[in-house]
Formats: sequence, C-alpha cells, structure tokens
Amino acid sequence: GCTTSSPVCVAFGEEWGSYFVLFGNGAYESHNVPSGLKEFLNIKRVKKYGVKWVSLGPNGEYFIEDNGGNKQWGGMTADAFQTIKRDTRGGMTFLEFGCNGTWFARYK
Repeated sequence: GCTTSSPVCVAFGEEWGSYFVLFGNGAYESHNVPSGLKEFLNIKRVKKYGVKWVSLGPNGEYFIEDNGGNKQWGGMTADAFQTIKRDTRGGMTFLEFGCNGTWFARYK
C-alpha cells in the first residue's frame, strides 16, 4: 500500500526482500520478516498500542517493541538473548544486529 506519512523506522533483514518500514502515522509495511515478528503484530494488545520500533538482522534475528512497552525478540545467539532479556527492562531505545552474532544496543 501507499502512505502519505514519512518513515520513522526502517529495518532490513536476512534476504534482499526482507524489510519492515514503520511510518509516522503508525502504519507499517513489511515483507519476508521472521514468523515470530509476524505473530507479535497480530496480538490484540499490539494492534491497540501500535509499533514503536523494529530491528531485523542478517541471520533471522529480530526485536520489536510496541508503544505499550511489550517486546518480542528471537533468532539471536544465546549470549545476545541473555543480555537483551536482562536489559529490556532498562530502557533500550535501539538495537542493531550485525554479522557473526554481533549486536549493538543503545539505552536511555
């Protein structure tokens, strides 16, 4: 679909055609994203609050947060998973996945 609102978050995933674009009006477009992310988007409370931000990685990793503070993540290394699980209560505002299981997080 086409929207008149500007993108506020753009994430590219594992394959050329894997992406998620979040627009300022709350609409989003996605293609070929991990199944866990798709499932999260279909939860009633997520539809109510709307998506806040999304990150996709080169090996199927993903992280998504809605405007109600609900989060979902998957496809990452055990080290990243444990750190993110522990730190999601601390105000993470950005997460970027790199190659070979690397990642970078920004906090408030």
